[in-house]
Amino acid sequence: MLLLGQKKKIIASGYPVTGTVIASKALYWLTVNRSAFRIDNTDSSHPHLVYFNYCVNGKEYHGKSFVNWTAPEYQAGQPIKIFIDQNHPEKYALDV
Repeated sequence: MLLLGQKKKIIASGYPVTGTVIASKALYWLTVNRSAFRIDNTDSSHPHLVYFNYCVNGKEYHGKSFVNWTAPEYQAGQPIKIFIDQNHPEKYALDV
């Protein structure tokens, strides 16, 4: 697993590839309140975990990443932009 600084460096390098979402699941065990006062479940959100694959030089890679609760939830089959380390394409980061 990459550290936050390493992910930022990969994103800053700007080498994007297009991957495909395999699955996405909401992390209901973690709740983010949208307001200071919680009235019911409609005023909260949950981050989600997205699973994806991508191909570099004919080799397929698989990955997963946490996605911020403010980002829309991804659907299976949807394209997704993934930033990779050009020298180590197994190292990736999402900018979401």
